[in-house]
Amino acid sequence: MKYSFITQHKNTFPVRLMCQVLGVDRSCYPLPAPDGHKTA
Repeated sequence: MKYSFITQHKNTFPVRLMCQVLGVDRSCYPLPAPDGHKTA
């Protein structure tokens, strides 16, 4: 549930901030690769 909120709002709020506020470990939230390609 928290991850879906982050995904829905990642263009509005910084992911790092949302993880902190929601109590989610930042390293557990997947982000796309810097070049825009999905990672496995």
